[in-house]
Amino acid sequence: MAPPASDRLLNHAEAAATVGRSTRTIRRWIRQGKLPAGGFGRAAFIRESDLLRALGFADEPPTVPAADTEKDEP
Repeated sequence: MAPPASDRLLNHAEAAATVGRSTRTIRRWIRQGKLPAGGFGRAAFIRESDLLRALGFADEPPTVPAADTEKDEP
């Protein structure tokens, strides 16, 4: 199942293209703490919802999926 469009993970280039800015600007926003990013190693990803919220297009914080509470029974 694909995540909702607002929670897609974008790399720097995709994030920059989405908002019409340069990748340098995206990296600067991340360094300044204006844009949260996560990832591993040198790969960093930005949630589309965080990107839009940072630009003022969304007022609500991104929704976090609820933890799976079902337990496997033997």
